[in-house]
Amino acid sequence: MVGAAGAGDMPGVAGAPPSGCPNPQQQVLVVTADTWIEAAKPNNGHGSEPTLSVVGGGQERRALFQLTLPATTAGMVLLKATLSLHLQGNADTRAAQRELRVHRLGQEISEPRTTWNNYGQGNRNWVLPGGDFGPVLAQAAIPAGTSQGPLAFDLTATLQATVSGQAIPLSLIILESSLPPPAPADLAFTSREGDASGIPALILEYCPP
Repeated sequence: MVGAAGAGDMPGVAGAPPSGCPNPQQQVLVVTADTWIEAAKPNNGHGSEPTLSVVGGGQERRALFQLTLPATTAGMVLLKATLSLHLQGNADTRAAQRELRVHRLGQEISEPRTTWNNYGQGNRNWVLPGGDFGPVLAQAAIPAGTSQGPLAFDLTATLQATVSGQAIPLSLIILESSLPPPAPADLAFTSREGDASGIPALILEYCPP
């Protein structure tokens, strides 16, 4: 099974409710756009493909996601936020342990037009090719010997400070933080155009007012 740094529960499975919140509510937000970009072909887009490719090194590939955080009502408390992905394939025949991290992007992505060089149509270029992003929001490990399974990033702390009474666009990027094994070593995650059971989603757990 794929592990999650800082998140002990399986994606989509709520743990024991905290004291003072006997009836937590869960909301599953499927991403509204996703794609992957590659350093080797910086002008190519991959927004319509059924998988998202991620690998570090000289042939780096990164996965990008777009969704909207819903507005919260007064008194509602965010208890847990988990970005849930499904690892569909691992090209590394030795299946070594892999380390991934997620960051927040500075711009909203365009699924059909985002590339290593651009985030949208026209002259909407990244300041730095490969995506403009901030500090690490969460990390997760794919254990050695893993070829497929769920992967979860715990975004609770970040999103507790982000949610508000207004809907907020949220753009994320995932990249490999560890040195990749010798090629081929691509990790393939299910995209929203792929198997419906593995579509990327943000799972939110709230304590109602």
